[in-house]
Amino acid sequence: MRVRGLRLRVCGVEADVVEDRPILRAYTARDNVVAMPGIALSPIADLYRYHAFVERFGCDPDAWLAHLRTRGRADSGDARLARWLRTRMRRDPNLVDAIRRLVAATPMDDDAHLEKRTS
Repeated sequence: MRVRGLRLRVCGVEADVVEDRPILRAYTARDNVVAMPGIALSPIADLYRYHAFVERFGCDPDAWLAHLRTRGRADSGDARLARWLRTRMRRDPNLVDAIRRLVAATPMDDDAHLEKRTS
């Protein structure tokens, strides 16, 4: 749910009628309101992230998340992608093959970018 440009976690929804018009009210508990970070759409950054996922972490999102947590980057764009991948891989086991094909089709001459991005 968006409120004033912030994305918030909804805890409950209630149907109501006001002036003979149906409305939905969304509620959030004060301690459960979480502003979601903005999405930085960068195809180049995502390409590097997919390369790191395959080449550095062996297509294991949990290993990538553990690595990010130890470096204090649990809320980074890398972590958001790793969590998304973990969820999607549970539903679509063929996703890993598609990502491996993407990485194979876009070789990087210099592997130093992976070391920088994932260190």
